[in-house]
Amino acid sequence: MSGFNALPRTTAVVASSHAQQSVEMSLTRLPADVRRRWEETRQALWARDCVMRWAEQAPTAMAGLTSVAQVDAHIGQLWLQRRGDEMDEVLRVLVAAVSDGGQGGELAFLVLVRRLALVVVKLAERYGLGVSSVVASLWLLVADYPLHRRPQRIALNLRLDLQKGVRRDALEATRGTDLRGLGEDVEVLLRQDSQQRFVEVAGRIDPSWVVESSQCLSADPVAAVYASPLPAADLTDGLLQWAGQVVPAADIELLRMVFATGTPRRTPLDDVARHLGLSPEATRQRLQRSIKRLSQAVVAVSAPSGEPTCTWSACRLHASQRDLQAA
Repeated sequence: MSGFNALPRTTAVVASSHAQQSVEMSLTRLPADVRRRWEETRQALWARDCVMRWAEQAPTAMAGLTSVAQVDAHIGQLWLQRRGDEMDEVLRVLVAAVSDGGQGGELAFLVLVRRLALVVVKLAERYGLGVSSVVASLWLLVADYPLHRRPQRIALNLRLDLQKGVRRDALEATRGTDLRGLGEDVEVLLRQDSQQRFVEVAGRIDPSWVVESSQCLSADPVAAVYASPLPAADLTDGLLQWAGQVVPAADIELLRMVFATGTPRRTPLDDVARHLGLSPEATRQRLQRSIKRLSQAVVAVSAPSGEPTCTWSACRLHASQRDLQAA
């Protein structure tokens, strides 16, 4: 007997209450855009369809659940009560959804990050990183989680893997380039004027599409690469020109090879691997590392001061890698 079950009933109730309070407090410390996306996504009409699909895939652990709110509350209870088999059944469904991508993947990740919020906040405090950076690392970790090899004890595996990854990132950060004082170009990602500043920087290559670009940019330039009707190579080149100041040159070279010809599906991973003289698996690993570094650089400078915002499109750079794997 372990956990709360090993405690006297009164003590267990108090411990459970304190644990729940800690979780609730950690939820308030998640990045503002994560909390906003949760409120928007959980109330979307399509979210109910996702829940019904998840319930079909996890008939024991999610029986009778019909709303996102019910899923969130139920998983919270499973988490606190340490009901391992049911927890694994639910997490297998959510992790698979994140890996598949799309709206259901984002919703599944939001559910997961709420359950891991306390871990995320504590790791950020322990290693001196922004909470947004840890959230981005969690996204990458969940999307790549090997369900076929590690189908049990998923919650524990995610916590341990996240801790190892964050510790490694913290060590790299102490040896890496200091992102402060890089000058005006870095400010293309500031919240208040990111659109105009990105146009100014990226437009230096070909000013003819600057005016048109300003009509289609979303809140951050990474999304603009995919949202713009203009050639993706032009927009990507502007982003990578900025990124060259904050991530290693080898990463920029690889990212430029992958993205410069347009959408990710137009550059098969095998072609990139042959050009580099590497195996597809080694190239995939290098690409994942490069995307992760670029994502973290975006997060690190996405706010003028205080806690950086966790740009969803920065996290979604990982989806581009999955497209390459499928191509």
